Amino acid sequence: MKCKRMSHQRIAALVGSIAAWVCSAHRSVANDIAPGIDLWVTPGDGTSSYDFASQPIPAGFFGLGSDAFAGRVSFVGDPDGLGNASIRPTDTIVERLATALVSACPSEDTVSIEIRALSLVSLGPITVTYGGGGTPELWDLHVCLSSTFAQAEGSMTIRRDCDDGGTYDSILPVTPKFIFTRRNDSAIRTLDDETTFTLLGNGCWVEMAEANLNVITAPPGLVVDGDCNGSSDSPIAVGTTNFTPGLVPAPCGACGSASGPQVECPSPENPAAGSPFDLHHKVKAARLRPALPAWAGITLASSLVAAGIFVFGNRRKDQAT
Repeated sequence: MKCKRMSHQRIAALVGSIAAWVCSAHRSVANDIAPGIDLWVTPGDGTSSYDFASQPIPAGFFGLGSDAFAGRVSFVGDPDGLGNASIRPTDTIVERLATALVSACPSEDTVSIEIRALSLVSLGPITVTYGGGGTPELWDLHVCLSSTFAQAEGSMTIRRDCDDGGTYDSILPVTPKFIFTRRNDSAIRTLDDETTFTLLGNGCWVEMAEANLNVITAPPGLVVDGDCNGSSDSPIAVGTTNFTPGLVPAPCGACGSASGPQVECPSPENPAAGSPFDLHHKVKAARLRPALPAWAGITLASSLVAAGIFVFGNRRKDQAT
């Protein structure tokens, strides 16, 4: 049998076809970002904390003669508080309320967002004293969403910087509830007074996470206990969709160029000291193991807060603008 030799032109065409196929395997078709929820995990590494110094818990709150409390409390996520084991270790859920029209590259769009669930617990007990420093008691603190006041909507600006993903900025009001439980007898004191924080974040995203990263997803109709009152909230109509924050294609180059495998978002410098905010909330994308940090560096006096940290500025209802 006689084999025919391929011409240089046919070989070049074949090589070009293979190269085009390889490149297309590393590029996804860009789509608009559908409404959906984002699942987050709060690690217990001491980076998430709340400082009561600017607005202490008032004297008498914990009991007759109790002193005001003005300490700092560190937190870790409490997925059990959400009451749904299918999304463990998720402790924070944020919903994107509209379609982001970013199928073109480059492009950007701004959509409304709202926090739907929050469950954090103190890493250790706080110490409450009476009568000017005496009779110390240990209390644990659970932070959830308010059961009395509705959550206000914020906004997220999503940018498609490359075919497979891009960056985002977000502003999110959060009205929490503080639940204090005394260790020696399980007595409970609840502070649900319309105190509001504003989450300022920015990070990166991909449309669909690679399967080996084990990113947790949720179907429409997810049921959780967002305010930790022991009762399930109404089902969340949307599930996770084609938006995965915390990951970035490497590289996320010019539009139309091939992208490599997905990696963690870059980590900016962390000038934690001197932050003017009361509450620091560090979150990571919810994964089975190990969790990848979302890049949430926020500009503060020409500096950046560490990767994965969302910084909340304290704003009481009588200070609203």
